[in-house]
Amino acid sequence: MSEFGAIMAKLLNEKSAGFMEDAWEEVVRSTPVKSGYARANWFVSPKTPKLTPLSRNRNKSYGYPSRQKNVNLGKRDYTSYYLTNPAPYAQRLNEGYSQQAPSMFVQRAILRAIIKANNG
Repeated sequence: MSEFGAIMAKLLNEKSAGFMEDAWEEVVRSTPVKSGYARANWFVSPKTPKLTPLSRNRNKSYGYPSRQKNVNLGKRDYTSYYLTNPAPYAQRLNEGYSQQAPSMFVQRAILRAIIKANNG
């Protein structure tokens, strides 16, 4: 797992399933879009992180990802969930590579989900 993935896993470890759904929605909305590939590669999974990106087709435009397909909460009683983006350039995007989103947009999205969770 990349350092980026490990940091995200640590930030999100031991959070509720509902929080993970909110966090997924926030990072998906915040991800810069050219083809939609990076945005389509956000996944929530229990126990182990998803490290394999979607197959890439440079001629394809990826639509908004499906919560039903990309968020696997299992039995909803796990203590560890992972929010990952295995797209090869996801870390670069979070470092500010795209002008469409500020650097650390992922951490900002997670913070918004935390604030939402704390405010009920």
